[in-house]
Amino acid sequence: KDVTTAANTFDRYATDAKPIIANASTSTNSYTNNKSRLTVDAASFVEIAFGYGKFVKFLDGLSIGCNLKMINGCIGRDKFQFMQESQTEDAFNNTIDTTKSSWAPSIDIGFLWDVNKKYPKFPMNPKAGLVIKNINSPGFDYPDTVGGTYRLDRQARLGFALRPAKFWNLLMDIDVTKNKTAVNGFNSQQFALGSEINIINRKQFNIPLRLGICKNMAESSSKMAYTLGMGVNMCYMHLDIAGALSSDSTTIDNEKVAAKASVSANCGILF
Repeated sequence: KDVTTAANTFDRYATDAKPIIANASTSTNSYTNNKSRLTVDAASFVEIAFGYGKFVKFLDGLSIGCNLKMINGCIGRDKFQFMQESQTEDAFNNTIDTTKSSWAPSIDIGFLWDVNKKYPKFPMNPKAGLVIKNINSPGFDYPDTVGGTYRLDRQARLGFALRPAKFWNLLMDIDVTKNKTAVNGFNSQQFALGSEINIINRKQFNIPLRLGICKNMAESSSKMAYTLGMGVNMCYMHLDIAGALSSDSTTIDNEKVAAKASVSANCGILF
């Protein structure tokens, strides 16, 4: 019965399928003549910042800070044509080779409230903070072959912290704004939970170890990502290194890799 049903189905659609198969098999309409293109965008940013903060009088425990910074943006764009490049990685290499570098000034502002300064009886020394980055939305040039400007939109992030012990902090933060990315139509609004343990916890020398998870709330298909970081705080010097790796994977040139990964580093002098 199943064989008869399958034969009848083939017979019913054979007439419609014949011209499609014939058209695809001709040399002028071969799949190798596919003109579909993939646009690859790449961007990296390096910031040089000078910050200043102070306590304010109208609310105990509240401090306000500001960053004045110069940002170097390297922006690249390339079009990868299917069936023409030998490997997908060629498109990424071409994009990196054609980036353009430009500088732009920017401003950040932040607020931090140490709740115990106002309400000493609250347990676990709670703190709340708000950071607004790139208030002036700085712009960076695309390569001359592309033209136009890529802008870093204004971003706001809200965070909370608890300290169950002197060496241990619990943290939660979330993007208040839904942020655009270099990928057109793909937005980012990260929610994160983390824990920081100071494996060496001295006033003049401190090494914090950080673990956490985060998720992009702006995209329902986004998977959870895992974060890991550490710092070295010695006298006035502060060095932080962090990385994130998504829990889902993708395949590029027959190799399975993490769908998303990021690394960041920060070095500062506090005085």
